[in-house]
Amino acid sequence: MCLIAFAWRTDPDRPLVLIANRDENHERPAAPLAFWTDAPEIAAGRDLREHGTWLGVSRRGRVAAVTNVREPQALLKYPRSRGALTTDFLLGGGSAADHAASLMADAMQFGGFNLLLWDGAELVYASNRPMPNWHRVEPGVHGLSNAQLDTPWPKTRWARQQLDGWMHQASAAPETLLDAMTRRDVPPDAELPDTGVGLEAERLLAPPFIYRPGYGTRCTSWLQIKGGGAQIRERRYDNQAQPSGDSELEFAFTP
Repeated sequence: MCLIAFAWRTDPDRPLVLIANRDENHERPAAPLAFWTDAPEIAAGRDLREHGTWLGVSRRGRVAAVTNVREPQALLKYPRSRGALTTDFLLGGGSAADHAASLMADAMQFGGFNLLLWDGAELVYASNRPMPNWHRVEPGVHGLSNAQLDTPWPKTRWARQQLDGWMHQASAAPETLLDAMTRRDVPPDAELPDTGVGLEAERLLAPPFIYRPGYGTRCTSWLQIKGGGAQIRERRYDNQAQPSGDSELEFAFTP
């Protein structure tokens, strides 16, 4: 997952609303959004190589999402997959704060990550770049990509604006946000970050929706917590950046 915008406690009826694009190599196999057969409390898409997820919600009222951190050594191998960060929390029972705090001791076993954890009461952000750190998220509309929370990259600012506008439309459908997240405009070079991967790569990775041979935005996800339950929708894209399927789940949380 490489771009997330989320509204946290800006609407009393919807404590958490999230829109996100997942960017990944197209050769990496993934299963669509569904309840997992081996962990039926988890609703999520699934990476079929490491068996974790980039974004998931549990029947017990827990949400987890992860992005990587853009850095020159991003292709290095680490002992644990980032997909385990979300899965471990979704299967766990402790608070988001306790989980994030306990993760800090082993955070460097993972590649660079940004992690969002919601336990039904608090929303927590954790990362291992530049050093292991975590904190509770303040209410508001936030953006997260491949740098620290609310780093003002052009696509992060844009995604926040899209979600903020959508939240103020009483009858807006999720399709509005799903369609918006297909934007491919490249910002001017002067606005691009310098993360050490070179200008050409910065340009390729700058749009909200990424398309290049072999790599790009694989799916867009919309999640809403409302009325003691969750609604989650996933729209998938093939290697030509064309829609290839939609999945949607709605369910009430259970203790």
